[in-house]
Amino acid sequence: RPKRPAPPARRPALREARSRGVVLSQSGARRLTGHDEHARALASGGMQAGETAEELFEEMWDRETAASIDIQIRSRRRCLRVQQDWNASVGPHGIHSEVWPAGLVLQSWLQDQPMTDVRVVEIGAGTGVVGLVLAVLGARVVLTDAAPALPLLAHNAAAVADFNPRHRPDVRHLDWSWAEACGVGGEELVALEELAAEADVVVAADCIYNPSSFPRLAATLAALLRRREQRCLMANARRGVEDAFLALLRERGLGVRVCSCVRAGTEVHGPLLRAGEEVVIYEVRPGGASEPPGAELSRG
Repeated sequence: RPKRPAPPARRPALREARSRGVVLSQSGARRLTGHDEHARALASGGMQAGETAEELFEEMWDRETAASIDIQIRSRRRCLRVQQDWNASVGPHGIHSEVWPAGLVLQSWLQDQPMTDVRVVEIGAGTGVVGLVLAVLGARVVLTDAAPALPLLAHNAAAVADFNPRHRPDVRHLDWSWAEACGVGGEELVALEELAAEADVVVAADCIYNPSSFPRLAATLAALLRRREQRCLMANARRGVEDAFLALLRERGLGVRVCSCVRAGTEVHGPLLRAGEEVVIYEVRPGGASEPPGAELSRG
């Protein structure tokens, strides 16, 4: 059992993050036993080649734990509270209950895009931070994830009513396991066809981490992106496994380009990250041209 590191001193990056519109609330928060087991489970799932459970555990512990995170909606000059659930974060499937760095960066980046009445489907939504912000901005949002994530998603979706009662997100079950190499399940296929018909934009944050899930995730995106005018915006922290997933997308006829590369400490969006973190935002389109792996168009 690895020795638990001491909680870190408050970092300058956290103070900068507050200035960028992220406030961590410690009300009701507590450190959980079991984070080390969770780290082992993720590491054994191949989250990053060469990363030990202890290294991953220290990374998870170093991030501030909070009962909720307040996201500033810049155009409204108000904050949206996104609840986390640390009781659900123990175990290999508990990652849905935390707000991860790519979600913070993607929602901030999308706040500068026109989203009114855009139909959005978020996959692997977790806490729903990206889709929730887009709903506040006027998008028509469907939040999807596996069954264990749905109660927290529904709770967070209810908070949007205080901002935009007409655009409260719909919450639906979508498990990527429908998409195995051997074929497609009946009910899941119907659900995906309905979502594909409803989506102008698909969004996903920090879904590229476990190589064993890559074929299922790639198949899900290919099923959702059927019209040339559709696109998916994916944000992911660099973990060294992204190229393998992007190659699967290209094999399915999807074009991939880099929209932005955000590093900690950079002027725009970077203060949302801690030292050493880097988040890449990808655009995926049906039948679109791809850039070579590692290409970067801009830095945020």
